[in-house]
Amino acid sequence: MSTAPEPAEVAALRAAVNVSPDNVPLRQLLGDALLKYNLFSAAAVEYREGLRREPRHESLKFGLARAFFSDGKKAEAAVVLEDLLAAGHGPGAAHLLLARILCENAELQKAAEHARKARALDSSAVDTDLDLRLEPFLTPIAGGGQPVAKTDDETDAEGRVRARADDGPGSFMTDVERPNVNFSDVGGMETVKEQIRMKIIHPIAHAELFKAYGKKLGGGLLLYGPPGCGKTYLARATAGEVNASFLSVGLHQVLDMWLGNSEKNLHELFGQARRHKPAIMFIDEVDALGANRSDLRHSAGRNLINQFLAELDGLDASNEGLLVLAATNAPWHLDPAFRRPGASTKSCSCRRPTKRPANPSCASCCAANPRRPWISPPSRARPMVFPAPTSRA
Repeated sequence: MSTAPEPAEVAALRAAVNVSPDNVPLRQLLGDALLKYNLFSAAAVEYREGLRREPRHESLKFGLARAFFSDGKKAEAAVVLEDLLAAGHGPGAAHLLLARILCENAELQKAAEHARKARALDSSAVDTDLDLRLEPFLTPIAGGGQPVAKTDDETDAEGRVRARADDGPGSFMTDVERPNVNFSDVGGMETVKEQIRMKIIHPIAHAELFKAYGKKLGGGLLLYGPPGCGKTYLARATAGEVNASFLSVGLHQVLDMWLGNSEKNLHELFGQARRHKPAIMFIDEVDALGANRSDLRHSAGRNLINQFLAELDGLDASNEGLLVLAATNAPWHLDPAFRRPGASTKSCSCRRPTKRPANPSCASCCAANPRRPWISPPSRARPMVFPAPTSRA
């Protein structure tokens, strides 16, 4: 079976490359010509030969990525593009091509970041279809202008951002907040703060070090303690400490009267949190969603707990970059699977602040309130003693 003859332009360039095989610019022209005539596999061969001689040649890397992408090898194209853009170089078209691949892989937040970089580097790097798919992660494009990240103008007084109805699959709605409080506004609970730092703050600040030791960003943390000890406030402060998205999940957003809908709602909530990584997902009264399965009479409740455990373990999607904070007043009511050895959720006790650690909290609250100049924040706080919860047999 005879092969079709190459176009005259390609044949002339190939003859020139045969005469001067170490001429990298000439080999790049041959690869570009092969790509022009949809000869993707042959183009990839020429780009690779050029990179074998000049491994850091940016144009050859981008050409190889285009050849892979056009040939349907999108995973290989993504690897080449990430290597090209890792050093902070590369044209705007490279960012745009990587944004397309990430969008097809449902990594919409990262895709939006590369789409913005592409437009910043090259104003002609426009993909209308891509902008429409990434619109929930970008501000509306006014008059065909450049899409930019959402600003604080879209938030309310408490820092909440209403997610759009088309934010990912389904039409599930929840609030995405960006709190303006941090750990300095929280008095006491240093042990819990250190646990949170090890799970999300230090991995962000020292990404290479944690990656070298195989430590991942995110995980789960169960906060248990009496009502009013600051579990919810600490969760918001965690998001503010790392400038992460904050999603507060209520029981009304999960539980549904129809069989199977509760599991679906929980899955969509986790999906929304993953699309806003890095993110803090706070689930209050978690014992209502993760009760001990031996206490349940009906299988519907067990199915919800199984779904909850699967989402925490990240079986269907990676939870890296997502920290799940769950709070309860009665940890003994939780299913043992949430606290088993090796589980992604660890437990931390939160107690009401005593005299010394209460002072920063009191000062923080008083600083935002109008008061007479001769009145100062309280210098002392009455110590409060509350017994730690004990496990019930």
